[in-house]
Amino acid sequence: MPIFCEPLAAETLRALNQAVNDLPAEHHLRKDSDAGVVSIVYDQAKDVTVFHGKSGFYFRRGPLVDAIKSDLNNGRGLICTAYELADDPTLPTSILAGFQDRFGIKNANKIDTYTTEFNNRKFLLAKFPPAVIKQLFEQQGGILRTGFKGPYSSLIKVPTLTNYFEFAEYPESDITHVFATEYTKGNYEHTRSAHYQLLQEVINRPNLGITLSPVADWTS
Repeated sequence: MPIFCEPLAAETLRALNQAVNDLPAEHHLRKDSDAGVVSIVYDQAKDVTVFHGKSGFYFRRGPLVDAIKSDLNNGRGLICTAYELADDPTLPTSILAGFQDRFGIKNANKIDTYTTEFNNRKFLLAKFPPAVIKQLFEQQGGILRTGFKGPYSSLIKVPTLTNYFEFAEYPESDITHVFATEYTKGNYEHTRSAHYQLLQEVINRPNLGITLSPVADWTS
């Protein structure tokens, strides 16, 4: 039986596996059970049920049977991430502090966490609510890129270009290169201004025969 849960009686476990087999193929429990064994562990002291399958960890708070019913009948609306903990007792505190730094105290306090062991390895599980997931997928930064092309004798006459690049001397052909400036969330306008100042140095010297490509903004 792909679904394994020690506290459940054999008859109940068979019924659970049948229920999982009857689920649509795209259901998370069905996909995990088709891929291998799904382990369900209940922590009575903390009233937490942990699911572990091919797709990773997931946990639900509440009684074992209620948690399994919820997993059968409902989707998993929150992303659950597992952080492996080495033999360092400060790691959980460090991870939680990292949540506050990245998402702010208010949103970090909405992250539900639970520590578990699996195959003699310890993990901190974290469920991210919608407000935090939105931050995870927000644009964090990017790179402004502009290609340029021109003869060596012309490129070395642009002060900023010579500060950023070391050009090999090719007297018989043009040199093609890319100027890139990386920005992070919050400093886009400053970076954009610096990038365009460089371009303006080239534009202000039309007699040098340097060509520029359009500015590309690659976000991440």
